Amino acid sequence: MDGLCHRGIDCNGRCLRSFLVKRLRKAGYDAGICKSRWQSVGRVPGGEYEYIDVETSPPSGSGSSPERLIVDLDFQSHFEIARPIQSYRAAVRILPAPLVATPRRLRQVLQVMSDAAKFSLKQNAMHLPPWRTFDYVSAKWLSPYDREIGLLGPGSDRAAAVRASDGSSKNTTTNNNRDNNSGVVADRKGCYEQLKRTKACLAMDRCAPATAARAQSRGRHNSAAATSPEYQRRSILSYIE
Repeated sequence: MDGLCHRGIDCNGRCLRSFLVKRLRKAGYDAGICKSRWQSVGRVPGGEYEYIDVETSPPSGSGSSPERLIVDLDFQSHFEIARPIQSYRAAVRILPAPLVATPRRLRQVLQVMSDAAKFSLKQNAMHLPPWRTFDYVSAKWLSPYDREIGLLGPGSDRAAAVRASDGSSKNTTTNNNRDNNSGVVADRKGCYEQLKRTKACLAMDRCAPATAARAQSRGRHNSAAATSPEYQRRSILSYIE
């Protein structure tokens, strides 16, 4: 796939995110790469995290409000724990590997999974590590963030919008040379590994091949049908193929 880094280079999946965002923007979606930042609080370590978002516009006359969708191509990996009990394994399996969800829906999922992880570890007389607490996992996607839409090459400065949790924004400049997850023991996977995992999921029944959705979405993603969460998810993920 053109635009991905060479094998053996650990870009933390940024090339794949940039590739998907470029294709989405070319198709007319308001997509960007977001980098969240949060400070250490108590046992919860601070850090940074990068993901994709898509700002959707409702069809004219639909009465719906604009909506922000969070896209994470390796969502399942954030919930791996030691010696999981059977019920926790089942909960992880039903999570979408590539996630497309509203912040409200994502918050609900994170709370359920954090509680499930705590219960699973407790059954094995193990403590919940700080990086699996609700405060830490929710900070990745729900903290104030910079949104990049210029998608310049590595080492370049670019203008971005800093978005706070209250929706306010201001202009700033960030640098691509900064570590994507400084100070955090993160799930570092190169773009080729993430691409392989994402395509494998898209080939499964629960992620359904999105060829039809892609055909519909080109030129029609502002129609009433595009307000369906499942339609939006398949349409967005179809551009990874």
